Amino acid sequence: MKRERIGPKIKKLRKSRALTQKQLADALGYSDKSMITHIEKGDSDMTYEKILLLLRTYCLDANELFDVSDIDRRLEEHKKEKEKATVTSISDFYNQYDEDARLKRRNGQVEYITTNKYIHEYLKEGDKVIEIGAGTGAYSIPLAKEGYDVTSIELVEHNLNILKLKITSDMNVKTYQGNALDLSRFEDESFDITLVLGPMYHLFTKEDKVKCLLEAKRITKKDGYIFVAYCMNEGTIISYVFGAEGLEDVRNKCLLTEDWHCKSDPNEIFDLVRIEDIDEYNRKTNLERIKIVATDGASRYMKDYLDKMDEETFKQWVDYHLHTCERMDLIGATHHSLDIIKKS
Repeated sequence: MKRERIGPKIKKLRKSRALTQKQLADALGYSDKSMITHIEKGDSDMTYEKILLLLRTYCLDANELFDVSDIDRRLEEHKKEKEKATVTSISDFYNQYDEDARLKRRNGQVEYITTNKYIHEYLKEGDKVIEIGAGTGAYSIPLAKEGYDVTSIELVEHNLNILKLKITSDMNVKTYQGNALDLSRFEDESFDITLVLGPMYHLFTKEDKVKCLLEAKRITKKDGYIFVAYCMNEGTIISYVFGAEGLEDVRNKCLLTEDWHCKSDPNEIFDLVRIEDIDEYNRKTNLERIKIVATDGASRYMKDYLDKMDEETFKQWVDYHLHTCERMDLIGATHHSLDIIKKS
């Protein structure tokens, strides 16, 4: 479909309001009037953000500039551009980040031990497992070594390549580069256990989180289990905003709501939630949890102390954590949580 030319309409709008090109350029944040000249001549187009600013600034209806089909097309283009930028940001982050090393540090070990404990509570011999957002295979590879039929989906090519290098001939592991929002390559009710241990960290709208859960639900067998990991809001507020003196940073970036909920922003890589947010996603997908777990509990707050502990004391800390990680008074303040769901 041919893109509708809006240059003449912009010019007509500007003149009807007795605006100079410079005045319109200033209102839309362009450095000089030349950009307005190019737009009006049809030599340049306006970004989605500039169009929204124009509509808000002059109280316009979008239909004054576009027909309905062109509005829909521009919205779809903007969505694709935003998704591409988000994937690029996430890939850039993980290309430089050592996920394996994170889980080997003491506080990361607590999260890993806890997650594995609960996965194995529900695993049965012969189960088919899919891990969506498998990273470098921290969970997929050990499960394959135990003899499970494992399918690993990972968005970031760098991570996927590392995962593939860990696969040996005796493992039953299938790997795909893919997106948690589109699992159409898999049929309904294909897996006994579905692990979603990373995607929710990087999905920045409620709609995408719900879509991810619906896809996980679709491919999970009846009476199968879905494990969903989240990054929690209060852990970051306490340890970064205040503990690491990040208050000025997040305020300058307008990343806090009035009730101290961190706003979603792909440029910040991670999305942070509260328990009530997770409850809402489950309601919208008609999923009912069995339990929710604080996978690292207070360990991130104590990471410096954990690193100094001798092995026996650390072992006792893990034992304490595993005995308390289902307490609701700890789950809200953990850095990572695990929502365990049974598909009925």
